[in-house]
Amino acid sequence: MKSIEELLAEILELGDGWTLKDIQVDRRLKEIDIFIEYINSRGYFPETKELLSVYDYGKPRRIRHLDLFEYKCYLNTRIPRVKHDKSYQTLILYRPNII
Repeated sequence: MKSIEELLAEILELGDGWTLKDIQVDRRLKEIDIFIEYINSRGYFPETKELLSVYDYGKPRRIRHLDLFEYKCYLNTRIPRVKHDKSYQTLILYRPNII
């Protein structure tokens, strides 16, 4: 039987470099917070699809996702940015095998 972490990672289709770090449930507010993290040192530049070094990470974001049963579901992450010459771009959860 799969763990809840394995199940959520599979359902979310996190892709290469992304990992599920934590899950927090607030029964009083009926909310689930899923924390994901980008663990690779390189990422794809959105415009050219080049694999480049991660420069830094944006501020923490809490993004509303589809509800799970009666619970509001949120993804929490810091989106990585890559540096291309003098331009910095946020990764758009780009997965080369999907897009």
